[in-house]
Amino acid sequence: NENNNNNRSATAERPAASRPGTSAGPLSVAVSSVVCPECDRTFSTRRGLGVHRQRAHRAEYDRGVQIPAVKVRWSTEELRLMAKSEAEALLKGEKNVNQRLLPLFPNRSLESVKGVRRRADYKALVEDALRELSRSAASHTSSEDSGDEVGSPPLTSGSSSEEIQGPSERANPSLAVNDVRKAITDLLAETVVPGEGFHADGLRGLAARALDGFDVSEGLVDWLRCCFPEASMAPLASRRSNKRKHQRTRNSKRKQRRIAYARTQSLWRRNR
Repeated sequence: NENNNNNRSATAERPAASRPGTSAGPLSVAVSSVVCPECDRTFSTRRGLGVHRQRAHRAEYDRGVQIPAVKVRWSTEELRLMAKSEAEALLKGEKNVNQRLLPLFPNRSLESVKGVRRRADYKALVEDALRELSRSAASHTSSEDSGDEVGSPPLTSGSSSEEIQGPSERANPSLAVNDVRKAITDLLAETVVPGEGFHADGLRGLAARALDGFDVSEGLVDWLRCCFPEASMAPLASRRSNKRKHQRTRNSKRKQRRIAYARTQSLWRRNR
């Protein structure tokens, strides 16, 4: 009991500011209070000040809030430039494409460049750039080849006139007809007795009429049909007749009812 009385007396003699659990008076309130910059009202917490400014000073509060632009959209010009650069790198066989593209856009991060390269629209731009570069390279190569052909040396004076004028003479149809007539005449003179195969007698007659100046086109077509008949016509007709025979017969009414009942049961089981 004496100890308890001593503790009570010591607590009563201690100053109020040093007692545990007691506030420091108006000094602590002044330290923890915040003032509204628009109307000079005082609030005990920053949350209370924020609520007050949102309600009473909305415009000033919105101007003070700055949302950082973390992701800035890529423009069409940037995408085309990067696609063309990547296409050039791929044609050259470079491996570190990201390291080549990154210096072109100093305000972009490596992750941003990688993300754009994974997009489908960007991949389409790269394919277009590859086709354009391949087309331009092919046209450049063809122009170089045509330049080589134009710059080829002309024919020498020692070239024969037959080599220079040969194609024009060979293209003359009258000379070709005369050659054919001469070949047919030689063959008829050598063939004393016509052979038995391939209707040789008819072919010999056609050759003689052709030498006399008659048109033997239809006769030649008939001779070809006699020698090489169309053997595929008969099997085709037989296949068509077999298809007609194997047509599906119509189901009886009893079988149709069974099919309809089975279909109904199947639909009922699905919708249970």
